[in-house]
Amino acid sequence: MKINVSAGSVHVEGPKGKLDLTIPKGISVECKDNQLMVNRKSDVKQYRANHGTARAHLKNMVQGVSEGHKRELEIQ
Repeated sequence: MKINVSAGSVHVEGPKGKLDLTIPKGISVECKDNQLMVNRKSDVKQYRANHGTARAHLKNMVQGVSEGHKRELEIQ
């Protein structure tokens, strides 16, 4: 899997595809030791909300390009 972090965006590429995410203002992302670190500049309410959203989107992107998503339904 390849992860490329550039100014304001993250590009993730894996065996199942490629995805890009634009990082919102006030949030920074860096890749260290095969881990994505998501940080915010301050504790402003909007930055806190964007921090959690960006982290969740990145997690879903990495899962999607590596394993793919699946939905299991139970029929009763």
